[in-house]
Amino acid sequence: MTIIKKPDGGYHIVSLELLCSAWLAYRHGGVSWLGFRVFLALLECEARRAAATRVGNSSCGTLWYKSIVPEIQELVGCARPAQVRASLVHLQKAGLVQARDDAVAVTGAVSMTRDAEIMIRHLGRRGTVPIPRRVLRYLAQQGTVAVTAYMLCAVIRSCRLRARGEFAATGRCSTGLVAQSFDVGHRSVKRAVGIVKAIGWLTKEPELDRWSAMHGPRIEVSTNWTIPSIEMTRGRKANSTRMTPAIEKKKLLSDLENQEPAGVLEGNDQRLPSAVNEPLRRVRRDELQDVRRLRLRFDSAVASGLVEPGQASYLQFLAAAQRATRVGNHNPPGLFVAIVTRELWSYISQTDEERARALLRQEDSQSSATASGCDSRRVRALVDQILNRSSCRFDRVRENASTTQAMFSKNEAASELTPVSNSPAITRSASTTDSTFSMKVDRNAA
Repeated sequence: MTIIKKPDGGYHIVSLELLCSAWLAYRHGGVSWLGFRVFLALLECEARRAAATRVGNSSCGTLWYKSIVPEIQELVGCARPAQVRASLVHLQKAGLVQARDDAVAVTGAVSMTRDAEIMIRHLGRRGTVPIPRRVLRYLAQQGTVAVTAYMLCAVIRSCRLRARGEFAATGRCSTGLVAQSFDVGHRSVKRAVGIVKAIGWLTKEPELDRWSAMHGPRIEVSTNWTIPSIEMTRGRKANSTRMTPAIEKKKLLSDLENQEPAGVLEGNDQRLPSAVNEPLRRVRRDELQDVRRLRLRFDSAVASGLVEPGQASYLQFLAAAQRATRVGNHNPPGLFVAIVTRELWSYISQTDEERARALLRQEDSQSSATASGCDSRRVRALVDQILNRSSCRFDRVRENASTTQAMFSKNEAASELTPVSNSPAITRSASTTDSTFSMKVDRNAA
């Protein structure tokens, strides 16, 4: 662990609540990115006034409006002083800067919002943070969004003052924590880590234990770091301003590698269509937002061997369409075809992938709704069929019951209308009985 009295160039103590409130004001649209850089430059100006006051020059303690605007313009690199004034007005409306009597001052205490509390809880720290002044100057001048987010998170997680006033610059910071806390794309944060390591500000240990996997690798902020030039930050040489010779020709997206036709049709002068571009011919602008038509295009491209099959390849295909829609101003379909056919997947950003995932969720919801509609129609048809069969059976039972009841009524009516004495069998038996009885009577009388 590196423990020193102070880093080269000194440090400035900033409230963590104020820093998080300024970042959230930028993320919510209250302050532009230039306004946030002006805020960092204002912190550097405040540190300069505080250092001059400690030396004994008490007349430089106030941030006068007339002198602070040119100073901020030099730190940030603005083209006009009007940009600095407009940024100060936006910072004042956001409650980060106070202006009175032709002077400006950074707000000492800000009202905590729910988003600021959540951000502070994610960062795992409260109170104040000693930010190196060279970091403030570098971020105010040439820091991008992802680089600024990573460097601020690294400072918050590693830089602190010990009990004896010593400065410690060692801690743990992961790219996932930066992406979640500062609301920046994970891929952009990884690219920012490479930039920060290239300029020599940060040393990062490899991940060896489970604590590195959970809380990020151990990092150490350089305490003797010097601000690099803009050419070194962008990866250019100092003498790279020469013009390109006329002999050299850079490869453009519109250049064709093969100018000769693939072949000629028999009996016709027409050229054979390119097998690579055939699935992507005549792509219209409205197709780039229609997930069903993009699915058909992707299936055709897979069948022709232009792209690989699979869900990951389909996600890249949709992300290329979103990239062409978002960036292409004049010819989005042409840009989409160029990305797919030339495999320029490195141009796709995190925003394009998020939009592609939204299209995937929309396609899944449409397919599930269609499947549920088909299932409901099948169930409804099956229920109607069962009800029809039941009604037919009920009609048959009711018809049989009515027939049986009619027959029973008919037989009963016939039995009631026929007299008992009219039956020949009964008449014959009655006459036989009478003759037998008379014979017995005559025998007894004799």
